[in-house]
Amino acid sequence: MRQTMAILAVLAGACVPHPAIAPPATTYVYIHAAPARVWDAVLTGYTDAAMQILMLDRSSWFSRARRLLTPASAEQFVDCGTNMLGQRLTKVGPTVVEYTVSLRAAGDSTGVLVRMRGWGRAPATFTCVSRGVLERQFLDHLVASAGVTRP
Repeated sequence: MRQTMAILAVLAGACVPHPAIAPPATTYVYIHAAPARVWDAVLTGYTDAAMQILMLDRSSWFSRARRLLTPASAEQFVDCGTNMLGQRLTKVGPTVVEYTVSLRAAGDSTGVLVRMRGWGRAPATFTCVSRGVLERQFLDHLVASAGVTRP
């Protein structure tokens, strides 16, 4: 009987309801600057946020970077759902967020597409849905770093 209860407790803790997955961003935000200037601002953004750069491909204007969110800060940026005890998963352990940034030249402007995905482990792996805050902050940082305006 004790073994059955222990197994049920482990299984209940491992079951993690996931939040509804939002569709990835598909709209480019256009900035009045050449792609090379925006690319430099992307790299500055990664550095300023102390992100681990995973991929940089200047020829295709594609990059990917990752950063760790503490339990104290994660809730404002991502929704990871709750565990079986009703605890917010972002409060249980650290959450990793990964940014994917794509650029597209458009005349005298550059289109910027920022996508973010998140996940963590508490104890089972869980996925998170972006609240859109990190993407907006990153785009605002790009505009400020490049010293340009949005059309």
